[in-house]
Amino acid sequence: MSDLDIAQQTEDQAVLAVLAKESKSDKARQTAAGRLTDQALLADVAQHSGDPYVRYSAVAQLDSQELLTKLALEDGAPQIRQLAVGMLKDQAGIEQAAGDTDPQVRQVAAYRLTHQAPLTKLALNDIDPGVRAAATHGLTNQKTLGAIASHDDNLSVRKIAVSRLTDQEILKGFALSDKDRDIRITATGGLSDQKTLAPRRDRYR
Repeated sequence: MSDLDIAQQTEDQAVLAVLAKESKSDKARQTAAGRLTDQALLADVAQHSGDPYVRYSAVAQLDSQELLTKLALEDGAPQIRQLAVGMLKDQAGIEQAAGDTDPQVRQVAAYRLTHQAPLTKLALNDIDPGVRAAATHGLTNQKTLGAIASHDDNLSVRKIAVSRLTDQEILKGFALSDKDRDIRITATGGLSDQKTLAPRRDRYR
């Protein structure tokens, strides 16, 4: 019987853990890891398997927030850190992960953050537009959103900022004066009284 057959059929958690870490078959290792349910064994595989795909399968089933935080900050594979960050509940850990060197990890962290200070830092300063966009989605401060909508060099980020605006005067300014048609349309859609724009019927041109 092959390792894959055993991994598919056995219910023995200890056997599955051994296969997940030691089998020479990629498919058997990944299958075994995916069938583990014992949290202690999952933690062992998540930390010590040399195969990132196996670690990914194990991490996806972890319950321990403490271990997930450790993996989110320390695992050598960006896809593992990204997965772990997406499973974190503690804002302090997510905020630490927002400083990751990998933009995909930072982007996941930005979507998970709720505290305005770290979101503002990412939205204003991150070099990656995907991270800035994710952070801007979570912002509420109208002046900050207005600044991003005015000065970011990425149109998608600017549009997200405008879509988050509720301040009618700031929106009116973008609707009437922005050089980009998409920004003017987005801003106009956020206005509660669009009659104020009646004299500027060319705003969509």
